[in-house]
Amino acid sequence: MKKVFLGLSLLAGLVGCVSKTVETDVNYRKPTAEGGATGVGDIDSSTDGARDLLGRYRLPIERDGETKVRVAYTYWSGEWPQPIADVSSKVKGSTVISGYPSPRVLKDRKSCQIKNGIYHPWSEKTPSLINYYSFMAPVDFQAKEDAVLEDGKKDGLKVPKGAKVTDVVPLSEGWVSGTLRIGKGVRVVEVFYSGLYESKSFVRLTPDDRFNEQWLHLECAAKDANGKSQTIFVEVYDLMNQNGVSPGTFDGYGKVKSQ
Repeated sequence: MKKVFLGLSLLAGLVGCVSKTVETDVNYRKPTAEGGATGVGDIDSSTDGARDLLGRYRLPIERDGETKVRVAYTYWSGEWPQPIADVSSKVKGSTVISGYPSPRVLKDRKSCQIKNGIYHPWSEKTPSLINYYSFMAPVDFQAKEDAVLEDGKKDGLKVPKGAKVTDVVPLSEGWVSGTLRIGKGVRVVEVFYSGLYESKSFVRLTPDDRFNEQWLHLECAAKDANGKSQTIFVEVYDLMNQNGVSPGTFDGYGKVKSQ
């Protein structure tokens, strides 16, 4: 089964962030309970026929009292995804962390007991993990004229004037992925970075917003009144600053371990 490296290192620039090659034993996880308390929900492109391995969709997220639509996808971006969260992996048992019922609005913080281990897209065992999520600002382009996008094929991808490439997210080695919209038709494409960001044939429709976050959705040991496991969302750098959590390290490409 083909699998993709993605981990959110969406810092300055969008080049060299996600590997297109596939080496790790991590299964693609679909979003959970869209619109419900246990998932992040969706409001847009998850139903437009252009879903892909990244599971991209749009949803409103509130930060600092302001709500904006962001692009969500079910993994982290990065050729070498950072950081590696080591939750007391050398000790058998569990650790109590804290997070939120939903990543959309950061309120009602609560505790959650999770199993010890290394939490990272390359980890062989993440026993309390339900899903990885990445959120970034929408990046959309429109063709000002008939154009050709480099897509790895000999003659490239012909795009007519007025066509849009939306929800662009970084891949690796100068490649990005987006949803090509020609009229009512939609398809997922992988094209070269400069073919959009540096092309005179395309205009960017969205502002240069560097918003990016990466989250874990975790299963807690506690059960609700119906005997169903409670869950929690925690942003990975928030998790890294909690008691019992330390940085892990890479053990070659596609492998992680404790330090």
